[in-house]
Amino acid sequence: MIDFTKYDFTDEDIEFLNTIKKDIELENEIYLQYGDMGFVIEPFMNKLNVYTYGEEFGIFDDFDDLFSSFKINGVPLIELVKELNFA
Repeated sequence: MIDFTKYDFTDEDIEFLNTIKKDIELENEIYLQYGDMGFVIEPFMNKLNVYTYGEEFGIFDDFDDLFSSFKINGVPLIELVKELNFA
């Protein structure tokens, strides 16, 4: 489990992450925006498929794997939380 205390997260950041985690547990698609880049997290067969406009970015095991392994411009998603929004 990712230790949120290692990051300078506000209560809103943690609530945002918990909302995403809950949506993943409920197997809901999640649309996120990072700057001008939008992408989708799609729970599928106990994995998380991340894609945008037909391009697949990767398949991840779970929330922790996604936020620690998926990188945008070489930066792990967990470090970009303050710049993410729901699309």
